[in-house]
Amino acid sequence: MELTAHSIPKRRQAKSLALESLISTVAILSVLFGVLAAVAVLIVVGFPAIATSLSILVGSLLNWLFFQSLSEIIRLLKKIAKIDYAGSISGNHMEMVLTCSHCDATLRNDVYCDQCGARLIPPSE
Repeated sequence: MELTAHSIPKRRQAKSLALESLISTVAILSVLFGVLAAVAVLIVVGFPAIATSLSILVGSLLNWLFFQSLSEIIRLLKKIAKIDYAGSISGNHMEMVLTCSHCDATLRNDVYCDQCGARLIPPSE
């Protein structure tokens, strides 16, 4: 007798990090320009400017963190005000995944369970 199972929708947490698109772009550009500036200082001035180069890098990373935090605050305020916002709030969120009714494994395809080998019965049957 062939082993069969049904796919069962279940909720699970998925981690994501998405921020307001404009501020996120500015944050990334801040880091890129900081890295380029730090490398340029090292090339032009040489090894004695290592402290200056590192301070430029740290400053650009702090700018990145500031812009990310700012965009997150804007998104949270928009959520509280029930206004649409770009992306999703960072952190964990719930998502639906299909699991096997026989072994409770997360399903990767619609035909059979990769873990126990049970043939999945479509919901219409």
